[in-house]
Amino acid sequence: MYREASGGLMGKRGIQYLLTDSYEAQLQNWTPKMAERFLQRNGYDLKPWLPALAGVIIGDSEQTERFLWDYRMTIGQ
Repeated sequence: MYREASGGLMGKRGIQYLLTDSYEAQLQNWTPKMAERFLQRNGYDLKPWLPALAGVIIGDSEQTERFLWDYRMTIGQ
C-alpha cells in the first residue's frame, strides 16, 4: 500500500521509515480469562448478563446498570 501511495518511492530514494502514532483496533474488552477475572473481582458470573452488553435489560434497568458498572470497572482494572 505504501509503495503504491508513494509511486514506488521506497528505500534509499524514498520512504525509508514509518512511525505509527496511533493504531485503532476498535474496542478491546475481552480476554480469554475475562469471565474468571470478573467472577474473582465481583463475586458473580457474568455470562447470564452478557446480553446487557448489547443493550438488553436484564432484571430491571438498575440491576443492568450495576452489572455494566462492574463490567467497565473490571475492564479498567
